[in-house]
Amino acid sequence: MSKKLLTDTISTAKKIVKEKLPRRTTAIVGLAVIIGTTLWAAQSIYGQKSPKVTMQAYLDHWESGNYEKMYQLLHPNDRKEVSKKAFIQQHQDIAKKLEQEKIRFKMHSGEEESPTIRYQTTIDSKSVGPIQFNSRGKLAENEEGKWLVDWTPSMILPGLTENDQVKVETVSGLRGEIRTKDGKGLAVNKGKIIIGTVPAEIKDRQAFLKQVSSLLNIKPQEIRAKMKKAKPFEYVQLGSLPVEKRDAINQALKIEGVSIRNETERHYPQGSLTAHITGFVNPLTSEQVKEWKDQGYQKGDVVGRAGLEKYQQETLGGKPGIRIVITGADGKEKRVIGTRSPQNGKDIRVTIDLSMQRRLYNSLRGDVGAFVALHPKTGAVLGAVSMPSYDPNTFVKGISEKEYKQNIGSITNRFVHTYTPGSTMKPLTAAIGLETGKLKPSTTYDTRSGKWQKDSSWGGYYVRRVDHPDVPVDLQKAMAWSDNIYFARVGLNIGPETFKKQLQKFGFEDKLPFALPVKNATFSNSGKFDSEILLADTAYGQGQLQVSPLFWSSVFTVFTNDGDMLQPQLLLPENQDSVKPKVWRENVVSPKNARKTYEIMKGVVTTPGGSGNDLKTSGVELAMKTGTAELKKSYDDPDPMELGWLATISGKKGSEPDLLTISMVNDVHDRNGSHYLYPQIKKMLKERY
Repeated sequence: MSKKLLTDTISTAKKIVKEKLPRRTTAIVGLAVIIGTTLWAAQSIYGQKSPKVTMQAYLDHWESGNYEKMYQLLHPNDRKEVSKKAFIQQHQDIAKKLEQEKIRFKMHSGEEESPTIRYQTTIDSKSVGPIQFNSRGKLAENEEGKWLVDWTPSMILPGLTENDQVKVETVSGLRGEIRTKDGKGLAVNKGKIIIGTVPAEIKDRQAFLKQVSSLLNIKPQEIRAKMKKAKPFEYVQLGSLPVEKRDAINQALKIEGVSIRNETERHYPQGSLTAHITGFVNPLTSEQVKEWKDQGYQKGDVVGRAGLEKYQQETLGGKPGIRIVITGADGKEKRVIGTRSPQNGKDIRVTIDLSMQRRLYNSLRGDVGAFVALHPKTGAVLGAVSMPSYDPNTFVKGISEKEYKQNIGSITNRFVHTYTPGSTMKPLTAAIGLETGKLKPSTTYDTRSGKWQKDSSWGGYYVRRVDHPDVPVDLQKAMAWSDNIYFARVGLNIGPETFKKQLQKFGFEDKLPFALPVKNATFSNSGKFDSEILLADTAYGQGQLQVSPLFWSSVFTVFTNDGDMLQPQLLLPENQDSVKPKVWRENVVSPKNARKTYEIMKGVVTTPGGSGNDLKTSGVELAMKTGTAELKKSYDDPDPMELGWLATISGKKGSEPDLLTISMVNDVHDRNGSHYLYPQIKKMLKERY
């Protein structure tokens, strides 16, 4: 039945209704006759006896995601070849790989009775944006004369066959580099960037040829010739750029139609010298990819695993690009379905002074420990070392979890981990005592017995001090001679609640803002002082105190900044060569008490018999405090593990201090304790000033 016959049938129906039925009934019955006749005629013309309407129904079901009804419209021969389960699964899998949010179809105009229907497909992909292509579907009549879909996989994606696969590849942009303020590389790229295109994705070919020709310095006709040899959806390599040409690479990313591939490798020119600052990158394994998948990364993609590479990944790594391709049974790429260009990472520069970094590194070579150097007036980190170190270059091409665990001792960053600080705690106790009015510089305690306990409730526990001149001590002598008994009594006098609140003002139990995660400093396992003994031990630097060398360097800025505690800074602001001070904690103590504590720390060097006498250096103004933390297995342990700590603030005589150092060395028992690093510190002071 043709359209003309349909029109004639409806006209005849109207005439019959009008002439043969009463007027009242005409409207109701007439409407029913017309609708019924129309539906019957449309079914005859446009139902399964019409290729176009069958295809329209098929595409409508596809848009709504009703794959089961799509399958019902397949020709019986096709249903013998592919099961309903496999048919549905293939459509769902491809939609998932494309991150399909919506799919739309538009049939091209043409003969309604043609068994081949052409249509345009538009897929809204979350990963690459709109994907658009032209497709065609064939229809065939079954034994009953009904038109059904003669299905092939190419109806899903052009060129797709039953043996092909749809693959989604991530494309890394150029990773941002890590450099010092004077441009020396700490983490850099080696290799090249491949510039290519998929011809079908170029919208303005003339503009494309002009821009790429200028970028790669090749003639437009050469580019045109390369593209002419390729199929419309085939990737064509046009040239390459060295990684050093960062501006050119960024320009390439802005050219519509350009697709880049990263063929670079990470390199760490300073090796183990800056390993704990840079960290390292390596390709994601199947296990590791789970935690990165939401960010668009896949197995084999390179990401940071430690240091700044890991914790500044978002800045350095940029945003990965995507390539959706059809590959044949042999694994070779057949067609590019869609692409999204990657975004290059941003460079970062650090405050590290490599000459200072090398001094710290050489001072700790062969030991286990950490060393931090900070500018006491700005908080700029001039050097930060953890020992033992490792060469990050050995991890770039990949490392298994087993290998990672085997190297954990070297990879562990000790300047952000926490340890017992020993007597370097005493300047804090002094400042807190002065601030709370529980201590005066003239406060004197008789500690000559060498051991002390508050009363018999302490049982057999005593606080002990090292030998020093046999006289009662005031605050200056107690600091210079590092008298444990003196500071234990100061702590008890301050009291548990006040001491806790004051320590919290110094940032204990709080997160220190820094480019790398720093473990929180704590003063008690329970968050309070459970006993007088714990309070007394804490006041002179033992007990359950835990601080990181980096946090400790921040704490000591209180004494050089009128009571304000600075935030340590490792990253330089963009286009700036220095950092401005950032106050983390205001008015931790008053300016008067901060300055007084600073003067008392200078006395450690100048007071006769002071623990810092050996570091006195001509032309240098030095404030300092030593500390030996004993990690005993029991009270009577004859051979305890000892951590040697040293805090120094130095400057040229008559000038403001410009260097603050915190060092911690493991196992200094029988190695001169906290004085172990004195020769290295003395050498550094002489060279610097």
